[in-house]
Amino acid sequence: MQLVLSALRRPATVLVLVFSLLLGSFLAVGPSVFQHFKWPYPAGLPKGMEVDIFPKLNLPVIYVCQPFGGMDPAQMEGFLTNYYEYHFLYISGIHHVESRNVQGTALMRWDFSRMLMCSQLVELAS
Repeated sequence: MQLVLSALRRPATVLVLVFSLLLGSFLAVGPSVFQHFKWPYPAGLPKGMEVDIFPKLNLPVIYVCQPFGGMDPAQMEGFLTNYYEYHFLYISGIHHVESRNVQGTALMRWDFSRMLMCSQLVELAS
């Protein structure tokens, strides 16, 4: 109720806030709106952010999740995580390895160097 009363007391302030919110949201996704309606985008306006479902992050990271029921975290680390870490050491280009073991699941994150070639990723996948 307090919000409605303050909006009725100061209608100009509310109009300026609504207009600035609309203008800010339009500038954020403006080019995609213009492309949708096939209008030319004005040259002086900022380009805004790209709208993409799958953005290009360009991060060479692989996550490995290995479920194995009936094992506690210490057993998961001893049987599965160390096995994976030992065998992944033979692949060149690994920058950092993180592993977490929870009840029945081993989670590993493999960070590769930025100079990783596609052939090394194919070697890893096979």
